Order: sequence, then structure tokens, then C-alpha cells
Amino acid sequence: MTDEILKTEILNTVPGDADVYEATLAFDQALDAAPNDRTLLRRWAARFPEFEDDFITLGLSRSVPGAAEPIAARSPLTGLASEAQARGLSALALAQTLRLDRTLLLRLDQRVLEAWTLPAALIDRLAQALERNTDEIRAYFDGPPKLASGTHYKAKATPKMVQERGVLQSPVRQPSFADEVRRNTKMSGEDKAFWLGVE
Repeated sequence: MTDEILKTEILNTVPGDADVYEATLAFDQALDAAPNDRTLLRRWAARFPEFEDDFITLGLSRSVPGAAEPIAARSPLTGLASEAQARGLSALALAQTLRLDRTLLLRLDQRVLEAWTLPAALIDRLAQALERNTDEIRAYFDGPPKLASGTHYKAKATPKMVQERGVLQSPVRQPSFADEVRRNTKMSGEDKAFWLGVE
């Protein structure tokens, strides 16, 4: 079994509701399997953001590459597709990982869906795929909608954003994630059922 398979299997065997002891013990095993992997800390912190400090402390004690670089100091997300590309993932590969189609991924990338309707499972999957923590993913979706390049308006002025619940939002009502899944014609029935059944 290769180190890559072993360290991935270790991460995937830890239950989502693991306590700090279980998570750090498993992280320690992953360090043994891949002591020189600079992405290890990021991927574990993306899966378990509440234990990020514990992973950093353990990483520092083991002289893990990248452990001294605070994850919080990274630049904020500017786009899902661009972030995936920076990690060697195409938009299609990211969409397949998320069990979505590229059109819905583009809608997410442009932040045109109501952020509060995005299921926690989607935030978790994005965090894992993009090697970010869930707070970073949520912060991205809290931003205003991104206009597609080349977008033009018939009105004399570009629509202004309005402040609601402390977040800048479009004055036009944004669709929910579930609405977009329901009306999507390219997703399989199985994938639609999966996303409509999670919270």
C-alpha cells in the first residue's frame, strides 16, 4: 500500500464527530505514513477545523514541513474553480468530486445562490477538495455575487448591493441551493436525491 493511499485512508476512517484525542491520534499515524507531506496539515485542518491548533502543535513537535506556516494566514478564497486549478483539479473534476454538474458549480463559484441554503455537507466537501477549512469556505460564500465577465446591464447603473444580516447581498432574490438542484437537467437522479436529502 502506498503512502498516498495509506494517509488518505487514515483521514477517511476518522468519524466526523471524533473528539480531539481520536483526531490527533489518527493525525499522528498519518504523519508516520507521510512525514514529508506539506499538504497533510491543510487537509486534516480542512476536515477538522476545530482541532487545527492541536494539529499544528503536534506538527511542530514532529518538525512537519509547513506546520510553522499558520493556516489562517493564507489569502482568502477568490474563486472555487481557480482554487481547484491551483491544486491541479479541473472544474469538471471538482464538480464530479462534489457530485454536481459544472453549471451548478459555476453558480456556486459566482455566489449567486443564497449562502444560508448551502448544506453543511457541501461546505465540508469543498473544504476537503480545496484543502481549506470550513470557515474559509463559508467566508467565501458570505461575499457578494460575482458578475460573469462581459456582463452588461440595460439600466444606467450597475445594481447596488444591500446590507442584510450583516452581509452585502444582491437586491434581487437569489435562488436556494435546493431549487438549483431540482431544476438542474444534467445531474443524475441519484446525485439529486443525495443533495436534496442532506442538510
